[in-house]
Formats: sequence, C-alpha cells, structure tokens
Amino acid sequence: MKRTKSDTEKVRQLSVCEPNELALLLVNGELSWIVDQFGPKSSVDHTLLLCRLVLAEGELVDTSLKKKVPVLVQKAIDINFERLSALLCVIYDYGQVGAVFQYLPSAVETITRKQTLALDDVNFVVRITNHKPNRQYLRQMGFLAQFKSDGYFHLLFSYIYKDAEVSDRAFKRLCLSREVYMYRELLDLRRSFETFVGVVSQKTVERLYNELELRSSNKEFSVWLEIAQLEPVRSIADIGFSSAVEFLERARLQHEAQTERQLQQAVHKVLERVRQGRSSKYCVLIEKITVQEVIGGLVNDSLKCEVILSTKEQQRPKSWATQHGVFYSDKTIPFKVEREELCKDGLSKFTAVVDAQYRADLANVKYAIRAGSEARNLKVQFPRWMDQFFSRHGDKATETPNGSSIRLIAGPVCSGKSKKVSDLIKSANGRVLVVAKSRKSFDALDVVVDHCVEYDEALANVRKFVASLNTDPEDIYDFQSAYAFFKNVVEPSWTIFSRDPETVYPFGEAENPLEHYNSILDLFHQLEVAHNIHQFPNARYFAQKITFLAFDEIRENTQLKYDHLFILDASLFSAYEFCSILAANTISLKSLTVAGNPLVSRTQSLLTILPFSGYLTAQRNIRQELAQFAPGTALESPLEIGNPGIKDACQFVTVNTSESPAGNGYQNIEEAEYCALLFIYMVILGYPESEIAILVAYPEQRVLVNEIITSKTAQLGVNASANILVATEHNGGKYKYLLVSLVKTTSTDIWTNPCVSMAAVQLATHGLYVFGLRKNYTKTIFSLLPAALLRLAATEKFENCTRKVSDTLTNCAVMKSVPQLEKLVCHLVSQQ
Repeated sequence: MKRTKSDTEKVRQLSVCEPNELALLLVNGELSWIVDQFGPKSSVDHTLLLCRLVLAEGELVDTSLKKKVPVLVQKAIDINFERLSALLCVIYDYGQVGAVFQYLPSAVETITRKQTLALDDVNFVVRITNHKPNRQYLRQMGFLAQFKSDGYFHLLFSYIYKDAEVSDRAFKRLCLSREVYMYRELLDLRRSFETFVGVVSQKTVERLYNELELRSSNKEFSVWLEIAQLEPVRSIADIGFSSAVEFLERARLQHEAQTERQLQQAVHKVLERVRQGRSSKYCVLIEKITVQEVIGGLVNDSLKCEVILSTKEQQRPKSWATQHGVFYSDKTIPFKVEREELCKDGLSKFTAVVDAQYRADLANVKYAIRAGSEARNLKVQFPRWMDQFFSRHGDKATETPNGSSIRLIAGPVCSGKSKKVSDLIKSANGRVLVVAKSRKSFDALDVVVDHCVEYDEALANVRKFVASLNTDPEDIYDFQSAYAFFKNVVEPSWTIFSRDPETVYPFGEAENPLEHYNSILDLFHQLEVAHNIHQFPNARYFAQKITFLAFDEIRENTQLKYDHLFILDASLFSAYEFCSILAANTISLKSLTVAGNPLVSRTQSLLTILPFSGYLTAQRNIRQELAQFAPGTALESPLEIGNPGIKDACQFVTVNTSESPAGNGYQNIEEAEYCALLFIYMVILGYPESEIAILVAYPEQRVLVNEIITSKTAQLGVNASANILVATEHNGGKYKYLLVSLVKTTSTDIWTNPCVSMAAVQLATHGLYVFGLRKNYTKTIFSLLPAALLRLAATEKFENCTRKVSDTLTNCAVMKSVPQLEKLVCHLVSQQ
C-alpha cells in the first residue's frame, strides 16, 4: 500500500505522542493502518511509532504483526531504539523467541555500548539466560566484563554462570598452571578478582582465554568470570556472623546444601548404571504407590504411602528397614521407611513417609533408590568465651580475661604443628580431648597416655597377689569376689598394721610397707577400671586425663566432659562437623586449639573459616623433593639418609598399561601390581608396615591392590597388610613412605584438582613413588618429580642403612617390568 504525504506527516506527529494517548487511539481502532503499512522500507518515525505502540500495549498490537516481528526487531536495532531491551522482552513474552535469538548478537552489542545497565536490560538478559546456548554466548563474549562495577553484576552473574560444570571445567584448566596448583588459598582465586590477578600470570590468562574460546576486550576479567563460582550456600568465611548460634545456623545450611549435592550425585550414579542395563542393589523398580493417609498439621504435612516393589531381578534384595531413600520420576523425592514386609513372589512392600508437596509427582515414580540419611538436629551449648570469639569474627587471636582461649596453628607437613600441640596438651590443667579425622594423626604427637589394663590381665594380677598370701586364687573369679576379698581381708589387715607398726607386715616382706601397699591398691584399682570398661566401653575415657578419638567415634561418646579440646586435621573438617564435636557438652570447655595444613584445605573447611594467627614456615626432617611442594617455607634440616634398598627417594615411574572401567570407577592392573610388589619388597627389607601407605584414585583400585597383596603374601608366606587410601577421601595424618597409583592414562581426571594432588604429596615425608603414564601428567604437580625406572638394591636392610641420598648405590637392579620385580621379591623370600 502506497503511503501518502499526509500519512507520513501523521506518523511523525504520532511518534511523539504520550503512551496513554497511543493506547486510547489503539483501542478505538484508529491505528491499525500503522501495522498494515509497516515493512523493511519504513521510515525511522514509522518504526519508532510501532515500537512505542508495542510498549504502550505491553503485547503485539495486531495478529498480523507476528509475521513482521523479525523486521521490527531489525529496524529497531538499526535506528538504535532507546528501549530496545523492553521491546525484546515484550516480543519474548509473546512467544516470538525465534526473532529475538536471530538478532541476539546485535541486541547484546547494543546493550554493551551503554555505561550502566537499565532495568529493561536486566530483564532481557534474565529472560534469554533461560536457554543454555544463550548463556554460553554471553560468557564467551565476556558480556559481564563490561559491567563489573554495575549494581546488577551479581544478579546477572547468577543467571549467566548458573551452569555448575562451567566453573568446574574452567577451574581445572586453570589448575594446570604451576603458579596456581601450589597456591595455598585456592578458593580465593574464585572469590576475588584482585587475588586472581595477583597470582595468575599473563601467560596463563592468554592460554585460558584461547582454550575457553572467549571474545572480550577485558581478557583477565572474562577469564576470571569463567572460573568463578557462586556456591549454593555461601561460605561462612564470606558471610560473617555475630554469635556462635548464628555460626551454627550457617554451618547447618552449608551441610544441607552439601548433603543435597551428594544425594543427587549418588542417585545419578545409580540411575546411570540402571540405564546401561546393569543391576544395582540400591535401585528397585516400583510396581505401585498408594497414598494411605495424610499426617501432620496445617504446615509440613506428610503422606503415608504403601509402596510395592518388584524384586524379581534382584538376586539378594536388601532390607529397607530403618532406611532412607528417594523415589525417582523426573525429580528426586526423599522418603523414610516406617515398616517393611517380607518378599513374596518377586514382590516386596513397605510403608514410606513422603512430604505432601510431592503428592502430584508420585504417579510418575519409576524407581526407589537407597540413598540419603536422616538429618541430625545439633544442639550446642557454647561457652560464653566462645560466643565472644565468634562475635568478633576476623580477629587474629582471641583470649578472654578468665584465661579461656582459642589457638589456631597452621603449617605444611613437618612444620612443627605436632610439637606445638603436644606441648599444649602436656601443659593443660584438666581433662583433654583430642579429635582428628584419622587415628594416624595421633602418631605424630609426643604425648604419653595412661594404659588401661585389660580385664583378664588385671584379674590375673590380683589372683597372683592373693596366691602370695597362701590363699586359694580360685576364690577370686571376678571383680565382685576380688572386691569382697579386698574389703574383708586386705583393708582390715592394713588398718591393724597402720595402728601398730610394730606388728608384722601382713603382705610379705617389704622394705617400704607404704609403697608396697600402694602398689596393692593399684592392682585392685586397675581391676575396677577394667571391669567398668568391660561393662561400659566408654568408661575407659573417664579414667584417662587425655582422650584420643577419631571423628567417627565422637557420637559414641557424647556424655564425656572435657576442659580442653584439640582438633587436628582442621583442614579436613567442615563447619558442621566442628559443631557436631562441640555438641558433646562444650559448656565446660576452657580452651580450644585448632591445627591443620592449609595446603590440603578443602572448600569451606574449618581452617578457611577460623583465621589462624601465624603460618609455620620452617620444615624439618623431610626430603628436599617433598619440601618444594610447600612454597614460602624454608627447609632447615633435610633428610640425608636414603631409603633402604631403593636408589631414589622420590620418583615418577612410567606405567604404559591403560585403565579399564570397574564399577563406578576404574582399575589399572599393572599399576596395582607395581604398588603391591614394591610394598611387599619394602616389608621384606624391614620397613614398618605402619609407615607405608598406598594411595589410589578410585575405591575400585583399592580393592584390586588389596586383593593382589593378599594373594601374593599368601603365596610367598609373608605376613603383611597395607594401609590403602583413596585420594578423594579425607586422609589425615602422615606417612613416611607413600606409593601412588594414578590409574587413568586417558586423562588426568581427579589429579587435576590441586586440593587432591596437594593432599597426596603432603602425606609423605621420606619417600614418594608415583606410578602412571607420565606424558599425560606433565601439567600436574607430579611433573615436579624426577622420572626414572625403579632401581632396587636388595642387599640393604632397613635397620642398618647408612647410605646418603647423594651416595652411589652399587649392585642395584633396574626394574623394567612387573614380572622382573616379582622375580626379585620371590628371590628375597627364598633367601630368608
């Protein structure tokens, strides 16, 4: 339709009208010709008028405009329409997303030319980030790098970078850089751009910029955005808190978020196994779910359901009694089992309790999966001085006027943490509780603990004393009979003698009757303690001034009261675990001492939450090759004596065999055999088993290594059992000698994570032997170890080795294969 000169003038006049005037004319049907006459050759005024009409109406003004939306968007961009973002929001909400996505690069470019973001721009970005390709596009072009100081930055960051795998994948690439994987506070690199710039070199930024295919003028900031992470629940270290109660609440929220992530991961693994056609004892097909009744009140209603399972394909169905789990449809639905009935004809039945909010989803449930556990409701009575410490969160050190205090000790392996803790334990006045993730951590402490005599041994000692008095020891057959003998015979005899020392000492010849009688009292006291422990296992701790407990043992000893609490391996404890320790009657505590290694600190660990006052920077009695993994420290007295029977103290041994899938992980047979045979070789030479550990990447590899060691030692007649650890688990303490199986040859997998690899090397002090395909690990921390074949000298023995590392080792055999190493081990056994 040809436009007249009068129409053009009318368009120009209408383009400056107020929105309410346009809306009135639109209702009266006087503006329909504007849509009809709009096209690619329309004027600026015509385009502007149509855009303002759409905004005034809040929707597409005419059904015929749907076909012209792409032209409208293009023309709006060409004329640089001021409220372009608002226009695109209306078009998006009306379902015309194709036109929006078609011109997305031009629209985003228009927004980036602005100095600050308007609310219309924010609304538009939030809408388009509902689609994953758009989020990827905004990340690659570094959209947010232009607005790092804008007030809407954090909001848009949460939308554009909400893909969890984005930051994790980019962070793993970052950690391949040497200046990064030995940085102590790795979490700060993701939280603080200033820290990131100060630590990461320009060369690394350029590499990441190219690998991540970014396109931004601000390279550093766009790279940091890729590796940054918004945690589901922010770290306690970031939030701040005004009281111990608030600290507990923050810890609980973190724990819930972590538990939810772990539950989702467990369910995903089980379902992946089922989809591959493999059976799983943790997953059962559901035949039917019937809601029986609604229980609860107006808030937090629950449903009691009858669940019928199909157990035909399961060879040995597991009981659901007292189990927690999830139903799975398109979402996970937690449930708790109340009652279970026996299996019959391939079916089983149990009663489950489900939150009422999932009622509509129960009809689509396919599987019941055993996963999850009941949340523990922590109740902690914080001492007043501890509450004051948390209220002054951020202070370097805290000591209350009444002498109660918190001490924080941090440093790498062999930096003197154990000595400081030992001195504090010895000087403590009162009962002491020492907690660690693993009992291995207690071995480094120089503290003597009172030994509790076992019940049978204590009873035998009393019977031996009774026999020395010419009394039949058979009369003493338990604690009660011994106690009766003490009350009826021993105590009256001593009372008579003490009143008249001129009489004969009733318990035989003794130069000092008082000392001798005190030793007799000790015999009966030891029997009393052993009896209490025999009846009540926790009683052993009541008889000790110093108690050592692994974290898993805390729940069994919740009634114990202590004056001083020491927490070792603090870098492996979460805030929630810390609070669960305090839940055991902290009201009587007078002091808290926390010690740990920041180099192995996990995300949101206790050591990252509590500010330590000083970092120990001097290392002693450790190999120089291992001291290099603790930057910023000085090695004062390195170990000079070599490892008996082994030429190199630390090395990377190349193994070319590929891994194979096993369960949810992988196994590498050749690496497992190398670790097993080297361990047996070291035991034969006299190495203490407790000082050797084997670290593997997967639980499946641990099973394989253990099977090989069990089989080989049985064949050879060697009595030995190994400490086999999994790298992804929390492994406390330290070992002198560490054998590492990397397992995978196709990728670096878990070892790319610096927290995992650094935790591995921090376990060893005297020797580190890594087995894997070296060419694939050149960008990991293990590349700092010298590459060499195993060179062994079986003539050296552990107890008399005086060779220094720098000395030449004569008559050593080079181990080029597993059969060669096995032949050497068999030869040593035959010589013994």
